[in-house]
Amino acid sequence: MLKLLSHPDLHVAAARASGTLTADDYEKKLLPDLRGRLALYPEISWYFEMEDLKGWTPGAFWDDLTFALRYARKFKKIALVGDSNWEKLVVPLMRPFTSATVKFFPLAEKEKGWDWVGRE
Repeated sequence: MLKLLSHPDLHVAAARASGTLTADDYEKKLLPDLRGRLALYPEISWYFEMEDLKGWTPGAFWDDLTFALRYARKFKKIALVGDSNWEKLVVPLMRPFTSATVKFFPLAEKEKGWDWVGRE
């Protein structure tokens, strides 16, 4: 399940993920939000909080990968927030696909990630 969050800085897309992400989560929520911000700003940042996240369905993973390949250079900062397992899995996978500064924050320090991603 994916829930979009409202960050005070409009160039920042923010979402909280839990359970298993599906293609619907991407197609109906996340991707329209990201595309809308990219239409307004030449670069955006992204706050992605993972709490009890189990993973992605194949369709969601495909949507994530194809979007990343097309728009990865348009991200300035990416704050990943979650438990240390996600840091070990997701951060190394993302680095080759983006020029963004990718930083991981434990859930206990999510406020630091929230603040960091909004700073220019």
